[in-house]
Amino acid sequence: MCIANSKSAEDSFAIDFTLLVGCHDAEWLFLLLTGVGKMIMFPISNKYWKSTTATGIIVASHLACSSMKPNPISRLSGQQISSQPEMTLHNMVRGVQYFPCEAEVSTDSGVDMAIYVDVSGAVEVFDTQVVYTEGITSASAFSPALMKHRHEQIEEFLQRFGLIGKKVLEVGSGDGHVMAIITELGSHAFGIEPSSKMAEMSAAKGLSIIHGFMTQSNHISEGPFDAFVSFHVMEHIPDLGDFVRGIRENLVPGGVGMIEVPSLEQILEGNLFYEFFPDHLNYFTLRTLRLTLEVHGFEVIETRRTLNGAHNVAFVRRLEALSLASVKRSVKETITAVNQLVYKNVDQGRRVALWGASCQALVLLSQSESLPITYIVDRAPFKQGLFTPVTHLPIVAPGMLMIDPVDTLLIIAPSYEQEILKDIQELGYCGAVFTLRDSNIVELMPNCPNPFVETPERLPAG
Repeated sequence: MCIANSKSAEDSFAIDFTLLVGCHDAEWLFLLLTGVGKMIMFPISNKYWKSTTATGIIVASHLACSSMKPNPISRLSGQQISSQPEMTLHNMVRGVQYFPCEAEVSTDSGVDMAIYVDVSGAVEVFDTQVVYTEGITSASAFSPALMKHRHEQIEEFLQRFGLIGKKVLEVGSGDGHVMAIITELGSHAFGIEPSSKMAEMSAAKGLSIIHGFMTQSNHISEGPFDAFVSFHVMEHIPDLGDFVRGIRENLVPGGVGMIEVPSLEQILEGNLFYEFFPDHLNYFTLRTLRLTLEVHGFEVIETRRTLNGAHNVAFVRRLEALSLASVKRSVKETITAVNQLVYKNVDQGRRVALWGASCQALVLLSQSESLPITYIVDRAPFKQGLFTPVTHLPIVAPGMLMIDPVDTLLIIAPSYEQEILKDIQELGYCGAVFTLRDSNIVELMPNCPNPFVETPERLPAG
């Protein structure tokens, strides 16, 4: 633990509380503070944040002990970023929404902002102390042109997905000006906002809102929602997976959404270094925005750039998790079919062999009871003379069919069925031949009285 000296008093909000930083492998990665004597903190997983601030400034820090870790873990790829910072901006403002009052000017100072680029395409900021305010954090509502643009955006979204009269959640709703547009256009707006003061302002306008952070564990009681919108929030989020999955968990199956973030393309096209803010931890191209949303359970219907290329927008739909229920049922069905074939032949005094010591055969046999199989035929020389794992059946060359013939063959090598039939034809085998297709046993060749007679013309063409 790197622990700085603290001068704060329990009842004094005038003295800054200094930063405590947790080590990289600790359960609590960072202990965060306010510049006015109260603490906010979150664990390494960022599953939840705890805030007791009551005064106005929240300092969220990603600063770590200089000797703690090599390179950070990319929020997009989940892998350690292999390079040093692509660029560092020194003496940066601590937050673009933080404006010190006269009493704070003497203690205000700049910070270093390291910008990393991951091979996944993610551009991310770490090791930076970030200041968020509890007051108004967006000037959008004061711009008539931007409000007109926002109104047109939301109207298109609601009409496109048939959301009039439906429940729409705004994630990071700020002062509620977007919620007001949603309500005006005929949908039922609800908001979640991390700033308690902003939440109070929205509630005072008669809007339905809760104060809190969007996480997987935060199941909003008014949900699930038919749709969601989120404007310029994802770039601030230290745990993108928890955030995006939290949204998904609060939607109905098939629920839709619209997410807008600043455009990294615009920064690259214009070399706009001044568009890098300490408040923004994540910078998205249309591609990395799509990747982030898809990997956390959304189908991306469309992406586009808006407002002269300044913003990236994604329209999404909640994807349901794949179900293995039918595959699980097939275990019993397939094993039963194989058992019935083997024991029916054995009960009639017939010997049974398998063809193919394939991956599929090994798994199938491992899940079956101990079957009276004579041997397993396989053309691969490196398998011959060995035994199947777990079930310990001998693996033999195809020539064994001539030395120690069996009455029935079951092929368990789905990709090589026709090739194996050709081998059987060349050997002159004319016993019964079955194959496993999906969960079903299919007869390829009927039984003949003598399992080994020289009548290859009776076999199907290879």
